[in-house]
Amino acid sequence: MSRGARRDRSTGKVGSSALRDGLVLASLRRHFAVLLDSGEHVECVLKGRSMTLACGDRVQVATTDGGGVIVAILPRITLFYRSDAFREKLIAANVTQIVGVVAPIAIGWLLFRRSQRNASVDV
Repeated sequence: MSRGARRDRSTGKVGSSALRDGLVLASLRRHFAVLLDSGEHVECVLKGRSMTLACGDRVQVATTDGGGVIVAILPRITLFYRSDAFREKLIAANVTQIVGVVAPIAIGWLLFRRSQRNASVDV
């Protein structure tokens, strides 16, 4: 333990009294943009490799001078993910609404068919 760090006597963890709750807004590999409950935006990194985060996760952040460290993930209400035969990919957490967009016919094919139809009428 460093000289300036304080140990919380109830939990035995260093600096646990300075944890702040926040919401993950964006992720880029191991860097996360977190909006703290106070309204402050913080650039954070994960404390360990065992945690997997998704946008929308509620987290606990230990703030530092240049950013923050994500220490824990708070319980999720919902989880939106995709999976294949080998692994799962988290997309979003705590989702309340989903909008699906489907394109049944490719636009290029539609334009080709329209030009074919117009060509047969002109003859």
